[in-house]
Amino acid sequence: ARTSVYDREALSIIDAMLLIADMRWKEAMDSVEYIWQRLEKVDHYYYYDLKVLNLILHIHPVDTAYQLYKMTRQSAEHRSHSRDIQNILENMHTNIILMLIVDKRYLEALDELEIQIPNLIKHNFLLKLAYSYIRKGYVLKLLKQDSEGNWINIGFDILKHTEKHFEIIQMKAEMEDKLAEASIFYTPNN
Repeated sequence: ARTSVYDREALSIIDAMLLIADMRWKEAMDSVEYIWQRLEKVDHYYYYDLKVLNLILHIHPVDTAYQLYKMTRQSAEHRSHSRDIQNILENMHTNIILMLIVDKRYLEALDELEIQIPNLIKHNFLLKLAYSYIRKGYVLKLLKQDSEGNWINIGFDILKHTEKHFEIIQMKAEMEDKLAEASIFYTPNN
């Protein structure tokens, strides 16, 4: 039976995820290389393209992923005002911010958070906004630019009011992990 482009790409992405689980990053990149090549030639990203790109973005080094994200954002953002497209672009942005944080590139992560937060407010993405406030707060703490933790508290207040208990636990663990790496300890007000 014939497989479609979509089927073949889905199988390659699954293969790449399995290779990553075995810490075989080079093979994972090779597995999705033809997808990158297809996407590089695209003038207009459709929703499917953006979803695929978001799935494979983290397979490459942060510098490659960061540049590709910037090009994608410029290409896709001005062509669509669809909430679905904006949502996937913000998911990609969140992934890039996390990649920068993991790579300890805190100033760049902070710059991206400063760009992302107004977009999240504009599009009313409440949960992503809460995450971004928390991340901005702990990045500022890592940079020793915030002793009060106001951004963290605002983010957790949003999560508390949305009654997203799992997300509260998840974000506390993420924040504590990142701050513990720098021997910084902070407890949100809620």
